[in-house]
Amino acid sequence: MPYNDTLLYRSPRKDGSKSGRVYDALRSAIITLKLQPGAQIDKAEICTRLQVSRQPLSEALARLAEERLVTVEPQKGSYVTRIRMNDVVEAAFVREALEVATVARGLGFSHTVAVLHDGEGSLAPLSDTQKAVYAKLLNEGGSIAHKINYHAFQKNLMDAKPNDWRCRAGGRYLYICEFGLVHRCSQQRGTPGTPLLSYTRADVAREFDTVKDCAPFCTLSCVHQASFFDGWRAPQRRHDPQPVPA
Repeated sequence: MPYNDTLLYRSPRKDGSKSGRVYDALRSAIITLKLQPGAQIDKAEICTRLQVSRQPLSEALARLAEERLVTVEPQKGSYVTRIRMNDVVEAAFVREALEVATVARGLGFSHTVAVLHDGEGSLAPLSDTQKAVYAKLLNEGGSIAHKINYHAFQKNLMDAKPNDWRCRAGGRYLYICEFGLVHRCSQQRGTPGTPLLSYTRADVAREFDTVKDCAPFCTLSCVHQASFFDGWRAPQRRHDPQPVPA
C-alpha cells in the first residue's frame, strides 16, 4: 500500500539507534491505524523515507513481531497483525486488572487475584499474558494471603493441573445461604443443603472425613485456607457419593 507523507516520521530515541527510530515510527503508525491491520509493510519504501538500510528495519520488525504487532511470513513478507477478538478481550482484562489494583493500593488496600472456572465449569491454562499480569500483581500487591494462595494451589491451577489436598468443606468450612441452609461451598449448593439448626456434629464429622471429587480443580481460596491446618492429619476415608456438576 502507498504511504502518505505523514505516515512515518522520525522519532528520536535517547540511544539514537537507527533501529530504534524505525521501531518507534512503525509502532506509532500501527497503533494509530495509519498502517491498517493486514497491510503489507513495504520495506523499500520505509528504508527510503527513513533513510536507513535493511538491517535496522529488520531489527525493528523483529521487535514488533515479539509484541505481536507485526507478523513475519517467510518468503512472503511482513504484515501488520490482524486484530483478533481474543486479543481485544485479553487487552481489556490486562488494563482492568492493573487499573483496579493500582486504585486499591492508592487507597491503602492490599489485593489478591483469583483463578476461576469459566461459565461451563472448565479450567483452561492461563495465557502467557495473563500469567505475566498475575505475577506483576503478586509482586506488587503486598498481600501475604495472595502469596500463600499462589504456592498452595493457584500455581497448579494456572496450568490447569490438579492439586492433591484434603478439602474440609462442610466440616471445617461451612457455606450458609440466605435461606439458612448449610452447603459445602458456593459451588456445591444443595450438598447437603441441611437447615443450620439441624446440622449436627455428625454432619460435620461426615463432611470432614469425605473426599470431594471436585477438590483437585477447586478454585475457592476460602475453602483452601480453612483446610490448610488439616492437610497433614486425619486422612479422609469416605468417598463422595454426590456426582460432580458438569
